[in-house]
Amino acid sequence: MTPVVVDEYQTVKVSGLNPSGSDRELSESEELNKRIKLRWLPDGALEVTATSHVGVVALDCVTIHVRPKLAGRELSVLRMLDYASGLSALRYVDRLRHLPDVGHNLRDLICLLLAIECEALLRGGLRRDYVHREELLPAVRGRLLADRQMLRRFGRLDRLECRFDEFEADILDNQVCAAALQVAAQR
Repeated sequence: MTPVVVDEYQTVKVSGLNPSGSDRELSESEELNKRIKLRWLPDGALEVTATSHVGVVALDCVTIHVRPKLAGRELSVLRMLDYASGLSALRYVDRLRHLPDVGHNLRDLICLLLAIECEALLRGGLRRDYVHREELLPAVRGRLLADRQMLRRFGRLDRLECRFDEFEADILDNQVCAAALQVAAQR
């Protein structure tokens, strides 16, 4: 399935498609029609009219890429987002100049930037932090939870209720990066 590339404010007719029921239903969606107009013609062709919104619409029978008319295409959109956020978060945007203008969309560029940032994090070492743990242990580690020991394990000393801090890399920051990379890998 070859993607259809449409520039902003451009109308394109695509023929030879076999739309599913969900494709026809999606084309009538009011929410989608605010961003891109999809109209199935009587001969089975699809008329795509792009507006000012850029991105990707994935139907069952075709994928539509709406590219910005901006010079520099998706890369310039990323620069504008970086400038508007005021964070200067996209340090590596200029590295992407060598990418071909064809075959990539904004989602691909964002996934690539995410991979570059996560690679830089790994090179510098994952963040580590103390994580609170409460477990049954054979010996005291950290602090003995006497109240729980008395209530749950009265008179038994083979396992002790303890609370301690573990210094590890499985923290929320690293879990968010891993989850984002997992979603990006599927795209």
